[in-house]
Amino acid sequence: MDPSLGLYPVDLVSAVEDAAKEYLAAKAHDLQAGGKRTVTASILLGAPGEQLVEYLEKEPPSLVVMATRGHSGLARIALGSVTDHVLHGPSPVLVLRPEEEKASHLVAEAKAST
Repeated sequence: MDPSLGLYPVDLVSAVEDAAKEYLAAKAHDLQAGGKRTVTASILLGAPGEQLVEYLEKEPPSLVVMATRGHSGLARIALGSVTDHVLHGPSPVLVLRPEEEKASHLVAEAKAST
């Protein structure tokens, strides 16, 4: 668990967690509707990159799809990179930039196959 979570009131953390669970449950339902895929939604608390890699080691998926803003240079060093952590983890990773999603033939093919 991330020690910085202790800086927030418990009721605020609980409210955020509840909202995240509701959002992820709806997204998982949408992604599974009519498809043959399994979608797992989980909430992890703590340092994102480390928590994701630890989770992937316990529950390795066939593919991790991530969005990135593509920070580089000093911004990447200052902010850290969750994507970097996951890229060095145990599972294959597909990284997309949100602005490239419309132009990506991979995304178009994935949407067409549903």
